[in-house]
Amino acid sequence: MKIKLRALTAALLLTTGSALATSTAFAEDAMEWKFRVFLDKKEIGFHDYRITGTDDTVMVDTQAEFDVKVLFFNAYSYRHQNEERWSDDCLVDIAADTDANGKDFRVRGELTNNGFEVDNGEREQLLPSCVMSFAYWNPSMLEQSQLLNSQTGEYEAGEVVEKETGEFDVNGVPVSAQQYDLVLEKGTISVWYSVDDQRWLALDAPAKGDRRIRYEPIAVPATQVRLSRNSGPGSDSEG
Repeated sequence: MKIKLRALTAALLLTTGSALATSTAFAEDAMEWKFRVFLDKKEIGFHDYRITGTDDTVMVDTQAEFDVKVLFFNAYSYRHQNEERWSDDCLVDIAADTDANGKDFRVRGELTNNGFEVDNGEREQLLPSCVMSFAYWNPSMLEQSQLLNSQTGEYEAGEVVEKETGEFDVNGVPVSAQQYDLVLEKGTISVWYSVDDQRWLALDAPAKGDRRIRYEPIAVPATQVRLSRNSGPGSDSEG
């Protein structure tokens, strides 16, 4: 099965289904994803996601830190912080700052009467009113034809292919997972979601030099995020 998608790329990391959980409201308590990040077999940092809010407004705060060391020297560093506000599976605003080994990126965007306006410091874009970023934590992302790159501020394209199922150890419990491959011009990102409720569980992405970035879950929410009553594959949203 193939699904249209636009995707996120970064200098080192290409970063930031089925029906959602059946709960009728988004919990006001924070939901958190915490990942250990590896370059091939070597641990290099972390990427955390914290989500709070209600059905009407959801706040997403993400933070990533990677350091690749050669001998005693830091050969590559990556720092990314992103704050997003969502309503009904659509971005309301975004503020993302990235330091990719000394190269700075700054993305600002907000919903206006004309559409979603994005400024990456080099150019401004007017996008459709309902825009999704590369929100792995929300499986509705897999159904979009376009996604906003939170590092560069660009709309990017790709294709999703449903792959085999596997198993992950999540919060000390084995969880059956469905793999999706995001086939992009610069490589393929693999993401895994739990079969029962489509919680995001893991990620594997290409890095420079034919190497791989891998996210291993430390903790994921017990239930899936619900942003709208109509979200999830099969909805009419195109992003």
